[in-house]
Amino acid sequence: MRYAAKIFPNKIFDTQIAASLVNIGYSMSYAGLLESLTGIKLTKSVTRSNWLARPLSDEQIKYAEDDVAYLERLYKILCSKISTYGRWSWLEDEISITIENVEARDSLEFYFERFKGKHRLDSRSLSVLKRLSCWRERTARAMNTPRQRVISDAILYKLAANLPKSYSDLSAIKELHPREIRVFGNTVISEIQKSFNDPEVVLIPSLLNNSGNTLVKSLHQHLTDFGELREIPVEVLVSKKELEVIVRSALSGNIRWPPRLLKGWRVDIVKPIISGFISNI
Repeated sequence: MRYAAKIFPNKIFDTQIAASLVNIGYSMSYAGLLESLTGIKLTKSVTRSNWLARPLSDEQIKYAEDDVAYLERLYKILCSKISTYGRWSWLEDEISITIENVEARDSLEFYFERFKGKHRLDSRSLSVLKRLSCWRERTARAMNTPRQRVISDAILYKLAANLPKSYSDLSAIKELHPREIRVFGNTVISEIQKSFNDPEVVLIPSLLNNSGNTLVKSLHQHLTDFGELREIPVEVLVSKKELEVIVRSALSGNIRWPPRLLKGWRVDIVKPIISGFISNI
């Protein structure tokens, strides 16, 4: 809806999120949730069929209808459970976060922030990677094509690590196809050269060592036990990636809280538990 029709809904009810907040299951599928709450089983026979073919078969049409036919029933059941648990404000917080996360994808820097392996690069290469990542995103949007079809993550990483200085240097990167060099080569070199005038990118902390990973596991178990008592899946409380950020920063002496833990219900429910655990490190 957002990209195809330019429709930006700001009031939604996510059945999967609602289910997780009332301890039905974390990230449960629509079919699984429907069966769990109503006993209705949906057929999966055409899930992986060719949905680009026309006309759609009767089975495909029925499958598509079923995808929305029971939403109102699920909505009413989940609303009742949310009320029983007294977690409407939690649901509102989660929906708000979900909308914010979708809107964040409009930023050219969003995909640089999610880039894997950045901790292995120095500051100079990180600046190059950031600029190339933003350039690729602009290009993909202009061409209306997946970003990986412009240039893959693996090649962007190689470009940032090797820092080619000229068009001819690009041929040394074996993964870079001659067509990619021909179409994007001059632009890539130009973007790399421009990056030298960009603000320095702060180095990404290295991965946790064994003792750090042990702390993450202990904290995760601590939160799991808490969640079981409060009937909240631990995955709803905090993600493992967020715990790694917290532990890594705490070990460096300057704790950094992920955005989700600085607003909404997690400020009063989750953050104090983690703070208490971290204070004993």
